[in-house]
Amino acid sequence: MDNSSMKAQLLATQPQSAFQLFASAFRLFTGTFHIVWVLAIFVGLASLFEGVAETYLLHGGFNEAMLPIQNSHAWGLTHLSTLQVILTLLALIAAGLLYVYFSSVMMRCIYAKGLNLEVNIKKSRAAVWKKYGWILLTNAIVLLILMLSLAMILIAETPKDASLSSILISLPLLLTIPILITLYVYLSMADPIVVLTETKNPFQIIKKSFQMLTKNWWRIALVYLMAFILLGVVYVVVELIIDILFDSGMIRLIAQGAVEIVTSVYIVSVIVAVFNDLSLRQSTEEASREHD
Repeated sequence: MDNSSMKAQLLATQPQSAFQLFASAFRLFTGTFHIVWVLAIFVGLASLFEGVAETYLLHGGFNEAMLPIQNSHAWGLTHLSTLQVILTLLALIAAGLLYVYFSSVMMRCIYAKGLNLEVNIKKSRAAVWKKYGWILLTNAIVLLILMLSLAMILIAETPKDASLSSILISLPLLLTIPILITLYVYLSMADPIVVLTETKNPFQIIKKSFQMLTKNWWRIALVYLMAFILLGVVYVVVELIIDILFDSGMIRLIAQGAVEIVTSVYIVSVIVAVFNDLSLRQSTEEASREHD
């Protein structure tokens, strides 16, 4: 491989430390945004549309400024008709389907560019569509596992009353939160495995995700932590700017959508960089075992 092709390689060719991996993910983000920005627009719009529909469903509608209505008696599903609830739920499902599809296509394009391969959005869309059912099923199982875990934690941590004794009794149960975080990290490779490899069985995918993270949990958790801190800072700064500059609810939604477009590329870049690193480590371990 010549110097020009080596320079174009955005993904690492050797396993990296957590800080190197974090830097590699950011380099992948800046090096691929100009290629996948169109896909990111659809991902951002789907995410924004999903958020709007969810807010509408939970708060019972919007006022003229496109913000949740503030009358406490009108909040919740009771303020909406059955038809409104059904249509809003269908909108949530449609937004989720679009989000999964376009983010999967974007993932394949970013991965190809990171490996210095030809990026063909049309072929990537065809490849994702071919296995779209498996991608949806895998994401649904992972989401169900996380939601059930979260539900059990919330039920366990909700005190019977507001007395000091009840609160003190519930404090030890806060230790269950790291279990949810651990589970999230262990399941985080399920999506790139089903999108970027030929594995289709969701349970094999989840098993493979656990295997990839078994010896690398703390390092990858640190990468995710740094990425979420960076995103948190960006969101806070942007939210402050939006609050200062814009009064219109519609303009605020547009500005938030623009942020979603940029951050969606970054999130996928982090996942791709982590997947590449874990794949390299797995290949190295397998070669070492064969050599022994």
